[in-house]
Amino acid sequence: MKNYRFAITALLAAACLAVACEEDILRDVEECYITLDTENTYTVGQEVKFNIKGNPDYVYFFPGDTSHQYEYRDRTTVAMEDLETCRLVVEYQARYGNPGALDVYASKTFEGLNGDDAEADLKTMQDIEASIGEDGQIPGWDKLPYNEGASTVWTTQEYDITDYADSFCLAFHWHPAAFNATQRTYWINYSVKTKFRGYDEVTTQGTALGMTSVSMNVGDDPKITDAYYKNNGNGTVRFNSDYHINMQGVGADVLKYALNSWVLTKPQPLNHVSPDTGFSVKAAADDITEYSYAYEKPGTYEATFMITNGNYQGAERKIQKMIINIIDPIGIEDTPAE
Repeated sequence: MKNYRFAITALLAAACLAVACEEDILRDVEECYITLDTENTYTVGQEVKFNIKGNPDYVYFFPGDTSHQYEYRDRTTVAMEDLETCRLVVEYQARYGNPGALDVYASKTFEGLNGDDAEADLKTMQDIEASIGEDGQIPGWDKLPYNEGASTVWTTQEYDITDYADSFCLAFHWHPAAFNATQRTYWINYSVKTKFRGYDEVTTQGTALGMTSVSMNVGDDPKITDAYYKNNGNGTVRFNSDYHINMQGVGADVLKYALNSWVLTKPQPLNHVSPDTGFSVKAAADDITEYSYAYEKPGTYEATFMITNGNYQGAERKIQKMIINIIDPIGIEDTPAE
């Protein structure tokens, strides 16, 4: 009985040792590869099946269609000449109070605010305000059409900003006319939508454009100690609400001064894109021998697989590419009824 137990123990120990030794070996990644299934069809909407050979530890797949191209996995900008369209989409809701307290401007030459020097930025905005003409125009800026909708109703307005794409800066000027009437609140959400050749349209939310608010009411209220005064409820610009910008007004005579604030984005080129991504097909613990992908449009695609074997000793990776030609399904003509 003791010898039997010893034999079982020895066999288990040997098996564990074999597994441990196998785990210690970094398997040759060249033994792992992908093949196309022989029964594949290559038409739009039908799955292309890939067979996974050699049990690789990890497989990552770039199908080669829009936003999933291996060669663009690290690309974050696109050449400006590939820009097809660039749109600014702003959602406005004017709340209670007298209308006409908001102006919107765009510039392609403004160099930007300092961002951490309130005194310098206040001086910059004071100079800009001093240059505003009777028609509301500012040298170096274009006043964008803003058609204020009814109170408490969202309105969406769109602007073509393709001409500003090299260095775009957006400014919102909040300036109720008087303190002895309700000073109007504005809720604002906005985004920039860019379309580059070979890409789907990309949407960048306003919160990603880098906003700085400058209060021109320094000296009007002891609470306003510098021009960056914000996020303090009524009478301030708020970035901490449910909206990208909340210009939160006050009732008549609550304050003894008319509110006056600006919100400016950081000047920047609008040729940013997100790097192309792929799909995780297999991880080490997965027992997967095939994978399928359906292409939505006809065309010639370079499908790319990243195949990796790895353990604590290191990792080996290889790239396998293949060309996939996808065609439209062949239509069948209707046969007239006899």
